[in-house]
Amino acid sequence: MRAPAWLLLTSLSFGPAAYANGRFPNASQIVAEPGNPSHLVARSTLGILVSRDDGAHWSWICESAIAQKPLIDPPIATTADGSILVATETGVFRGQGGGCAWARAAGAVRDREVVDLTVDALAPARVYAIYRTLSAEGGSAAAVAVSSDNGATFTNTGPVIDDFFALTIEVAPSSSAVLYASGTNATSDEQLFFRSDDGGTTWKRKTIGGVGTPYIGGVDPLAADVAYVRTDDAESALLVTTDGGDHFRSIFSSNQRLVGFAVSPNGRQIAVGSLGDGIVLLEKPEGDAGAWAADRVRPFSTECFAWTPAGFYACSLEQMDGFAIGYAADARQPVVPLLKLPELVPLTCADKPLDCAASWCDVSRQIGVDAGCTADAGLEGAADAAPALEAAPDTSPLNTAPSSGCGCRVGASPRVRPSSMALLGAVSLLLSRARRAAPSTNEEREIHGARVASRSSRVSPRFAVRCREASSERKRGRARWRLGRDRRR
Repeated sequence: MRAPAWLLLTSLSFGPAAYANGRFPNASQIVAEPGNPSHLVARSTLGILVSRDDGAHWSWICESAIAQKPLIDPPIATTADGSILVATETGVFRGQGGGCAWARAAGAVRDREVVDLTVDALAPARVYAIYRTLSAEGGSAAAVAVSSDNGATFTNTGPVIDDFFALTIEVAPSSSAVLYASGTNATSDEQLFFRSDDGGTTWKRKTIGGVGTPYIGGVDPLAADVAYVRTDDAESALLVTTDGGDHFRSIFSSNQRLVGFAVSPNGRQIAVGSLGDGIVLLEKPEGDAGAWAADRVRPFSTECFAWTPAGFYACSLEQMDGFAIGYAADARQPVVPLLKLPELVPLTCADKPLDCAASWCDVSRQIGVDAGCTADAGLEGAADAAPALEAAPDTSPLNTAPSSGCGCRVGASPRVRPSSMALLGAVSLLLSRARRAAPSTNEEREIHGARVASRSSRVSPRFAVRCREASSERKRGRARWRLGRDRRR
């Protein structure tokens, strides 16, 4: 599938204004609420994205509404009551009311550098967090905390783990008592793997014996002793242990970073992938011995995978595959779009609107949505770097909706300047020669058409007013910045 015109031009013509957290806008983790697969939450370079209708519609939550600061790839989770948890370097933040009310979790993780979260599949109100701390001697250490109230409060499960630079934690889906943690030695590159059989009270220290940074991909849904570890080095490898971490063996390797990993609900298949490998399906051998069969299912710009009983979800680079989040019945089937970034709208909160209006001006420019913001209201210096896309009148059904008052013609596709068409044609030709997945099908077009049909009514008038106020404030701030710059000169 060729990249959409808006993203080709944004990524190649507009320099710094095209990036979110210094990167192309994209999603990199997706989770589903336990027991409610229609509630999906995704981490993206733009903020947190939420859907409550199986991915048919997506709303955006700005980072400042969560933690009042930029967030770079924070681990996320959802719990039994629908709470959204975000791990940060200052603790865990918990979103309730569909993401409209945010508060920092109390207890052991407050003001701690939390690096990962994992939810107990058997008791999804219970969530574990692993955070970095200091040992009694002042060296690097880690500790694990648990919450039994959907992430509201945390208590430590046991003493700190000395000489451990923590990276990931997982609880076995089939046994609440079995936990795994991975990372490196605090003073060397030694790969470390820990197992607890008592819910984190005590830990057994093990070594993986390879090279690279070890991340736990997941634990077998039915066998608590089977865990998968992805390593990052010159070669990225997927390792498996079938005895709780005593021994590891490689079942797949790549010269690219394996950013996608998911285990099928029955544990017999694994989807793994990278930007270069696409989607690779691994089949477990009979008797759990011997080589895993690897089938390169299709080219795909992999950013993340998730596999639940409801189906297979995949994050992609939209400028390559034409969508940010997709879905398939299983990893072998074609992935159809669930989210194209220009369809995003700010989350509407009736009781207390989120303070995201100023951020939406930046985000809307990055994803090609006309939010009615002036150039000065966007990213600092963006107006000097390059012009914004021009939105020309259009009589198509997607563009005849009235403006929200913030100019948010949600679902509209920006029109491209004639001077950009040569660049667009050249890039389109290059991309058409590349191997890309997800062919356009009638089913895909029907899903997309139904999803955007009601876009225009979803931006509230209250948000539109605040967006205009934010634009004015950003203008004044930019004027003050220019005045200060001139004085410094």
